[in-house]
Amino acid sequence: MKLLIVLCLLVGNTAILFDNSICIPSVIKGANGAPGGKVVVNLTKCKYKSFMKRATSAINQLDKSTNSANEHFLIRIDEASSQIVSGIKYEIRFYIGECKAGTYKDAKPKLMDSITDDKESWLVEPLCEENENGQYALCWVVIWDAPWQNKDNEVQKYKCKPVAKSEAYANT
Repeated sequence: MKLLIVLCLLVGNTAILFDNSICIPSVIKGANGAPGGKVVVNLTKCKYKSFMKRATSAINQLDKSTNSANEHFLIRIDEASSQIVSGIKYEIRFYIGECKAGTYKDAKPKLMDSITDDKESWLVEPLCEENENGQYALCWVVIWDAPWQNKDNEVQKYKCKPVAKSEAYANT
């Protein structure tokens, strides 16, 4: 179990979250400006890497729970948000591809070396050999983190829809 250090300061009407898992400080204000609301995360390189780990963990959980014939790998993250709710709730929208059978490596995800400052072109290095004839999907997951309740990157909801390979690798 990882140790999650969260420190929240209230400055005027703005809550500032210091969270070692998402490279902070992050201002926690929802769409209506209220502290504690859902916040779309500006995916800097540091935060992108943190969300890569969360997305990869979610993919692994989904592969196991759905008894998928082939494992899947993260291609890229499209969007992410967080919200303070008796822990932290993360919503991540990302693209996945299908692995060739038996080629998945259980390792930490990392960005490809050719990363630029243009986040639209950020690709995650595959943790397996890509199945060129496999399926691709756009997935949305809700992950809940509450380490004191033994809830660490627990997938609460998910939805995936098939997409063309060209969409999964768009803008790269």
